Amino acid sequence: MIAIYGPAGVGKTTLAAALAQRLDVPVRHCGVALKRAAEVAGVRAADATRDLHTLVDEETRAFARTVLPLGVVEGRYLRFVLAGLPYVRFIQLRCAGAVRADRRSRSDQGAVASEDAADAKLIAELYAPHDPGAASEDWLQLDSTNTSSADLVTLIQNTLQRL
Repeated sequence: MIAIYGPAGVGKTTLAAALAQRLDVPVRHCGVALKRAAEVAGVRAADATRDLHTLVDEETRAFARTVLPLGVVEGRYLRFVLAGLPYVRFIQLRCAGAVRADRRSRSDQGAVASEDAADAKLIAELYAPHDPGAASEDWLQLDSTNTSSADLVTLIQNTLQRL
């Protein structure tokens, strides 16, 4: 299982879709799952309750267990959600703030910084109280600032073949 995580706008969804297509494996997009759950609950994804996050987290863990030996999942909090699952390879995806702002159609990096602060608060509220050391270690750390998703997919695929 390959778990791609990182903040909004780094290219997780694009990379996960391209990687899953190249490897011909199932893919799960946690942000889409949270938006669907929030819509059913009648709230915005940004206002999702702890219970909605927990539901999506449980569904994501179930996905990870059922798509062995290989699948792809992407989301902001996967290093916490899938921590402890021995067959998960974590990829932290990063990108420069200005590029993230452009990808997210934000006029400035301040909006991106605000999203990052909201993420940090959510992590502190949802995940850290349960086990401060729960975050898993990364298998790869990649930067999408100046690298295409196709090139990143090739890099990941080559790394997988060396295992």
